[in-house]
Amino acid sequence: MFAGFQQNGHAPITSTDKALTPKLQANGVDVADFSPPRRLRTDEIPQIVNDFRIAVRNAMEAGFDGVEIHGAHGYLIEQFLKDQVNDRTDQYGGSLDNRCRFALEIVEAVANEIGADKVGIRLSPYTDFMESRDSDPQALGLYMAEALKK
Repeated sequence: MFAGFQQNGHAPITSTDKALTPKLQANGVDVADFSPPRRLRTDEIPQIVNDFRIAVRNAMEAGFDGVEIHGAHGYLIEQFLKDQVNDRTDQYGGSLDNRCRFALEIVEAVANEIGADKVGIRLSPYTDFMESRDSDPQALGLYMAEALKK
């Protein structure tokens, strides 16, 4: 939910509209408050998925051998995965299947663009970074591992 101190004055997008409670600190000194995020609308999700696809195509054109999608450490994908952050009631929230949908749509789009053998995804189901925790991290990790085998 942290977006580089609110780039261009826009609220950061996420799976929820709940603000983080802590402030950003450096050496025990408050540096910045987190701005309230904006819940990503369902109709915006295909564009985000497409942005990942374009980004990996650009990476391959730039000479990279493959890509790793960052679905950990409190970033957008993890905010959809974790049930303590994702409070959506649409097809991207609630059940484990729904919460994993966004990540799996991104992986599928990226794999279709450059080949599955060139794609990895970083996951951290057990971390609790920036209030992004899950009530059953083992089930989350196993679900994603099984889904990614397909």
